[in-house]
Amino acid sequence: RNIADEIRARGHTHSAKVIVLEEVAADQKLAEKFEVRPGDKLFHSLILHLESGQPIQLEDRFVCPRLAPDYLKMDFTKITPNVYLTKVAPMYTSEHVIRADNPLPNVRRMLQMKRNEPCLVIRRRTWSGGRPVSLAELSHPGSTYELIGTMPEN
Repeated sequence: RNIADEIRARGHTHSAKVIVLEEVAADQKLAEKFEVRPGDKLFHSLILHLESGQPIQLEDRFVCPRLAPDYLKMDFTKITPNVYLTKVAPMYTSEHVIRADNPLPNVRRMLQMKRNEPCLVIRRRTWSGGRPVSLAELSHPGSTYELIGTMPEN
């Protein structure tokens, strides 16, 4: 779900700070995930999402330029990557890996986490039309974020 919609549904205000928005060369690991050659270009963003001024999510995302060519031109303080990607490359398949982790010092600092506070990390990979579109690592302060899912009745 789009983090901005989630925040607004709670009656709060979403804002975002774009920390990194760049083109990078795929290393071996990313090349495998995106089914490209090492050295092929990918887009990368690092965005801090805030709920009524408080950091709630650090979004570290890689994107396939062929499927989302205008990614680097977007103003992610006005729309989220989720909104843009859903429009240009609708998700047909997704994979989620969820874990609790000790955050790296820069993640702890950006999310204003307490010492020894665990981090809820969601790694999400999406495909559109059978092709990998996006790989995102979404980090949340463990004490202020929870993941809730519901399954519709059949």
